[in-house]
Amino acid sequence: MNLRRWPSLLSGFLSLLVLSPALASDEAILPDRRVQLNEYRSAHVQAVLQEDIESVVSPYIENVRLIPPYHGTVFGRANVRSYYSAFFERFDVLEYRRDELKTFSQGPRLIVIGRYALSLATVGHAQVHEITGSYMDIWENVPDKPLGLMTHVWNTDTYPAVADELRFSSVPSVQTAFEAHVPVSGSLSFELAALNRLHEVAILQHDDKVWSQFFAEDAVLLANQHGLLQGRPAIDAYLADHVKEMPVFEKLDIRNDEIDDAGRYVIEYASHIAIWRNGESSGVNTGKNIRVWRREPGGALKMVCGIGTYD
Repeated sequence: MNLRRWPSLLSGFLSLLVLSPALASDEAILPDRRVQLNEYRSAHVQAVLQEDIESVVSPYIENVRLIPPYHGTVFGRANVRSYYSAFFERFDVLEYRRDELKTFSQGPRLIVIGRYALSLATVGHAQVHEITGSYMDIWENVPDKPLGLMTHVWNTDTYPAVADELRFSSVPSVQTAFEAHVPVSGSLSFELAALNRLHEVAILQHDDKVWSQFFAEDAVLLANQHGLLQGRPAIDAYLADHVKEMPVFEKLDIRNDEIDDAGRYVIEYASHIAIWRNGESSGVNTGKNIRVWRREPGGALKMVCGIGTYD
């Protein structure tokens, strides 16, 4: 958890593109679905560049969940439309690029992860801000129907100078960390609740050795304010350095507000409240995460992909 007072340690977007080519997908994607995903990516980039709100919003399902960085979670297509309207009113988008890295095929869900680069300027100002980061799209994959975008989340590689401007008070949003969590009422919710408690302990104790065991050997971590990490060796090295720069956490609460059981895979919509101190500085942070878990042959749940960002 790199709080805003701790700078990012990774190199930039271009070096990540060189070091991280497209990753192999878990399962074959049906040709028509691949065509739809490619068409969406191209159309989305053009719609953002043209500030075409209706074209940006059209792929979303009615009860979409939008998870932007430095802003609360936005639920529902109407509110998502308000988000983009506020965004385009405040910023001029000068350049935008998306590069898909991997697609997880999970029966009723398709999960696409990738990298983006964005150049923008506050309306009426000449200064250009370069923002890079990672994204995850979760698609509703129903046979004989077009794909519907259920969830869109993205983060940034560093804390941007315009972070405060990325908060729009006029847009209805929710800090999910303050909302009700999933009741522990079945085997899967019980298992994830237990994993979250151990996750809290590992972070509170700055124990990277335990923390790293949550990840599968082929995991991809889209780390907030850091960048993309592929495979356990890279994730282990990142966590070993990361715990050294973390503050003292006086209290940490990790919870989930939705569990999407897709069979062998589980999509967990999680959030956290962190009360921290570092020297004379202290504060409270909230954030949200999506964790994609896979049931391994031995029965354990291991994380194959994760992304997070702050409210």
